[in-house]
Amino acid sequence: MVGARSVHVAIKRVARRLARPARAGVYISIPDMVRVAGEIDVPLPVRQDREWVAEELLKAALDYGKLREACDALISLVKERIAEAEELARTYAGAEDLLKPYIQAAHETIEELERLKERASS
Repeated sequence: MVGARSVHVAIKRVARRLARPARAGVYISIPDMVRVAGEIDVPLPVRQDREWVAEELLKAALDYGKLREACDALISLVKERIAEAEELARTYAGAEDLLKPYIQAAHETIEELERLKERASS
């Protein structure tokens, strides 16, 4: 029971992070999360609250035994956004200093998703 509780706490923490672009380092929209749910074939109810949708996505993935796949899909999405930000930083003078904290936060989001994957495996 303690292990299951810690996974649910981790899911809440990751959902909170994903819903806040300043913490996540990237913006992940509700349509992005719907796409991830479709990729891993889990049902996802939707409403106008990104944190709630992110949490429901991760909980549904856990219930269907697909939390690792959900984390992998979200990691892939974050990496795509990091690549876009790095391209902007290379293209526009002065953008690197502006984008650096967001890119760092996005890398921390990936680390958080990796930790969630590990908890799901244990």
